[in-house]
Amino acid sequence: MVGLFINTLPVRVRVANDERVPAWLQRLQAQQAQSRNYEHSSLTDIQSWSDVPRRDALFESIIAFENYPTSTFLSNKRGSVRVRDLHSHFELANYPLNVSISPGRSLIFRVNYDRHRFGAAAIGDLLAQLRQILTEMAAKPDGRVGELNLIGAEERDRLVSVWNETAAPYPREKLVHELFEAQAEKHPERLAVATSLAQLSYRELNERANQLAHYLKRYGVGSEVLVCVCMQRSVEMVVALLAILKAGAAYVPLDPAYPAERLAFMLADASAPVLLTQRELLPKLPATTAVICQDREEKQVAAQSRENPARTTEAHNLAYVIYTSGSTGTPKGVAIEHRGLLNLVYWHQRTYEVTERDRATQLAAQAFDASVWELWPYLTAGASIHIPDEEVRSSPPALMQWLAQERITLTFLVTPLAEAVLEMELPKDLCLKA
Repeated sequence: MVGLFINTLPVRVRVANDERVPAWLQRLQAQQAQSRNYEHSSLTDIQSWSDVPRRDALFESIIAFENYPTSTFLSNKRGSVRVRDLHSHFELANYPLNVSISPGRSLIFRVNYDRHRFGAAAIGDLLAQLRQILTEMAAKPDGRVGELNLIGAEERDRLVSVWNETAAPYPREKLVHELFEAQAEKHPERLAVATSLAQLSYRELNERANQLAHYLKRYGVGSEVLVCVCMQRSVEMVVALLAILKAGAAYVPLDPAYPAERLAFMLADASAPVLLTQRELLPKLPATTAVICQDREEKQVAAQSRENPARTTEAHNLAYVIYTSGSTGTPKGVAIEHRGLLNLVYWHQRTYEVTERDRATQLAAQAFDASVWELWPYLTAGASIHIPDEEVRSSPPALMQWLAQERITLTFLVTPLAEAVLEMELPKDLCLKA
């Protein structure tokens, strides 16, 4: 039979960090030689044997080591056949990444790639890493596999030093709620927070938070005191969090969706003397601390002063405590100081170029740390925060329409939601920043 008998097959390599390079390469070569007994297997059969779903590619890159003995054949003068004007062509495969290697006095690497999947810079980095790893193998023939460096000194300096030069000045002794108060004084009638049921201007939000802060102080709330907050995502929740900071305390957000047992554990573990909540959530909460229902004590809160409370907190005091998910054990409270919160606020504002014209969202669960950067970077910049209803929040198509309708410019989507959204045809009137 005459023809081209080539079968493209996946190669699995186990990288043994502690093994010496020569021994690892010899073992790898022996395994590849042994696997040739099965190289007749079709790619379709291998796909069916693997755990990779049929709709997904088994692999998306191909390496061809083109060690054709062309030079040996041409130099052989025996016989009457002579070959001249020999031309070779770079063969293309239908994979996003194709690497062709030609041996000789120097190894020649050729890369063909899908520009929709890779940029020229990424391919350049790939080739540089291949060159670096082969150079390392030659320079350290008896070294361990785990000691080989994928990047050279120049690239290492860029990653470790140059890209880590992120220091930037920010007012370390300021407090987040003070920056909010400055915005409320500067633009009192600008929209601060809104839902489908209510909205507050900066002046209204500041005054309501002041009244609740003064009310909290009657319960002994002050510096380094923890106040738990278990409330639905709402305007009232934003008022509560801001009021706690204004009172000089630190807030501990609790998600009402948590099971009662988890809420009881977090309340007991935090040992917070005060719990802020809403009447509808009382059946889920244990009566272990002083409970303030905002919707039940509206009159008492409204009777308090609307003036900003005096500062009783410094930058090194606690701002909030958020519990970990507990997926690997018991949930643990992570305590953050005002200085750390302010650092996050200024980083977020610089990175996403937040301005007073922005319209941002609050989508994350209250006890998820993402809720922190959904609030304070915007309220300290004079921007507005928009909170969708639960029905909108849980439906990617409805959420996208809501983002367009509300002219949202900045939003944070958790990974599963972002993946669902990216598979949709997005509304043409979205105002999100590029």
